Amino acid sequence: MRTIAIARIEFGEITTIDATKSTAKVKLPELDGKTTGDLLVLVPLSNGDKDFKVFLPGTMVVCLFVENSLERGFIIGTFFSEKFKTPDGATKDKRIMEYPGGAKIEIDKSTGSLNLDIVKTLNINVPTINVNSTEINFNSENIKLNGNVTANTITVKEDLNVGGNTATKGTTTTEGGRVL
Repeated sequence: MRTIAIARIEFGEITTIDATKSTAKVKLPELDGKTTGDLLVLVPLSNGDKDFKVFLPGTMVVCLFVENSLERGFIIGTFFSEKFKTPDGATKDKRIMEYPGGAKIEIDKSTGSLNLDIVKTLNINVPTINVNSTEINFNSENIKLNGNVTANTITVKEDLNVGGNTATKGTTTTEGGRVL
């Protein structure tokens, strides 16, 4: 005799997580508060390319159970609610990722912009960075460049303070007073 597997959907709240296995236990209020076994968290990518994010305890989720067991199933996603509202500025054209502590990544298809709000430090580790742009603006009290700087033309609009030796090739032109 062949058995037919039955699947069912339940809503619940994450109680504990195991980030190394990408699993979580879920409390199911509609089933008298029973807690599931470790359920696999459904992710967009897991082979080659990977996309990893752990749900926090307290997150409301949708679970899909296989057969008649709370031990065998998947967490298939979460949703926004009165308690967990959509991010400020959400529209049909934006993908917004907000993180505790204030960090935010926003992609806006309507304007073609990527906005990063980084709380403390942005680290980029790469052998080469190529930027093609008509203009790059840095608004900072201090910009530190460690290493050699190569440029075709440099225009300094205010003071230029040089600590150390200077070497020039070609013609040096000065306007105004020159103090040596």
